[in-house]
Amino acid sequence: MKKRLSCICALMLALALLLSACGSPSAPSDSGGDVSDPSGDGPSKVINIALSENNLDLDPHNTTTLPGIATMYMEFDTLVESDHEGNYSPCLATEWEVSDDGLSWTFKLREDVTFHTGEEFDSADVVCTFQRHIDNPVLSNAASQWPYLESVEALDKYTVKITNSEPFGCTLMSCARTWIIPDEAFAEYGEELFTTPISCGTGPWILDEWVDGQYTHFYKNENYWGDFDSYYDEVYFRHILEPASAITAHINGDVQAYISTGGISNELLSMYDNASNIELVTVESGTYMYIGLQCGEDSVFHDQDVRKAFELAIDRQLCVDAVYGGMGKVPNGIIVDTCMGYNPDEPPYEYDPELAAEILAASSYDGREITLSTNTSTNKGEQLLLVISEMLNEVGFNSKVENVESATLLAMRTEGNYDAFLVANMHPDGDAYFTLNQRILNDIHHSDFVSEEMNNLILESNASTDNAFRAECFSQVNHLIREANGPHTAICQLDQIEAIDYGVTGLMLYSDGYFNYRWVTYDPSLVP
Repeated sequence: MKKRLSCICALMLALALLLSACGSPSAPSDSGGDVSDPSGDGPSKVINIALSENNLDLDPHNTTTLPGIATMYMEFDTLVESDHEGNYSPCLATEWEVSDDGLSWTFKLREDVTFHTGEEFDSADVVCTFQRHIDNPVLSNAASQWPYLESVEALDKYTVKITNSEPFGCTLMSCARTWIIPDEAFAEYGEELFTTPISCGTGPWILDEWVDGQYTHFYKNENYWGDFDSYYDEVYFRHILEPASAITAHINGDVQAYISTGGISNELLSMYDNASNIELVTVESGTYMYIGLQCGEDSVFHDQDVRKAFELAIDRQLCVDAVYGGMGKVPNGIIVDTCMGYNPDEPPYEYDPELAAEILAASSYDGREITLSTNTSTNKGEQLLLVISEMLNEVGFNSKVENVESATLLAMRTEGNYDAFLVANMHPDGDAYFTLNQRILNDIHHSDFVSEEMNNLILESNASTDNAFRAECFSQVNHLIREANGPHTAICQLDQIEAIDYGVTGLMLYSDGYFNYRWVTYDPSLVP
């Protein structure tokens, strides 16, 4: 069976490579993105960064996609700044302290900051920001990062107190993900502040324009309060979903970096072989591909035996080798080795198609068709699902694959309108808090899977500031997911390679899978 599947994979990848070189969208052509420098003194003051996903939202408190989060990094600041490895430093707050009972956090604020709108930053803006979370708990940021947020109070013009209803060990991490908005502009515009390109942050870049599916444009904030001064005057995010088009644009000089979610496809890397001005950067990544299962009463995956057969039918190592050219590894759960709580002793996923067929035949599965869904922005998502679909069908499943736009899959998951979906995920700051709270405790993707034991462990980890205890909770949840064969099953953990022109620096590619381009600049000494 494995030999036949390997042949299928090889043929499929050859076809994908052929198609990727044909019929692709054109490279950037709109005005404002000229990369020439008439003076001849150096590269253009405009940099174009190609991204593999579209931006979907301008709301800093309701954005979940990587391009959306990257946009927030450009435009906004937070109270504290994260290095994405569990350490935090001052940003809009200069210092902070926590009360003895662990409930209240008091922050002293900077006094030299101005919003893009022209208004002065002070404690009223922090109150406005956090009150919005309290008043709108359905905001993704509120639901995922502030489960215990109770009140926010201005103690004076530059001191603010945030109080949780329970001790919350992730308060600083959540602060590092909460972008501060201006209270006067929000009072004037309301939600319209985030549906039109009104730049309203305090960050080093000012949002100028967002053209859906094409580009997001920023220009430098000459009045930025920090000591950063980029070589560049303008930054364009070019949303180029077709990989070969993005690489061609890069090689031709139309873009100066190509950052692909999950990394650039391995079979396309050879396109860069003769591009002596471009560096291929390898990122030690905790990004992993997983399949989420719909476990509601009417779903085939409500039956744990069906879920178990599903897991046993997948040869994960073959997926890594055939689809990703060996550029990755097989994790032993959704808590991967870059995350707090990773347990190297957790048994690996088992591949046993014969046992899978036996369990499936004895289960409640009635042969109905199962749709495996992914989106066009997931690195080789369709190819991976085609391989998995073949494996599933070999043991008795009746499955097919669909590849939809990112916004479509997001809507499907929000509504629970799916059988199984494949996406990439990562753990911000090496902490599983967001993943476990969003996807298990709060079930934002409506899997309809419920485990009180898992939920209690997650709640206990939320309330603790003891990282050793929290890590043990994460490890136990991962083990319970493995025992229940759902609602998630990890497929592979990917190595990540991105492409950046020599001399371009300050593009932060974190091991937790997030990107931050706010410090982008140019250093001629880095050009070979």
